[in-house]
Amino acid sequence: MFGTRDLALFIVSGLLRNISHEPDSPHIASRKLKASAAVGQWLNRSIGALFLFLGIKLALSPQA
Repeated sequence: MFGTRDLALFIVSGLLRNISHEPDSPHIASRKLKASAAVGQWLNRSIGALFLFLGIKLALSPQA
């Protein structure tokens, strides 16, 4: 049976258990980061394509 010398280990392990609610928490967090990075890349490309389209349209528009 555990004695009082292991009380600090018990308290630290309890705090760590409360911080990480589920065993899948790091996995879920990493997937959210990957998804947000993918959305950021998609937005970056679409905004770049929009500016390219507007630049071409302005370049090809007749000068007034």
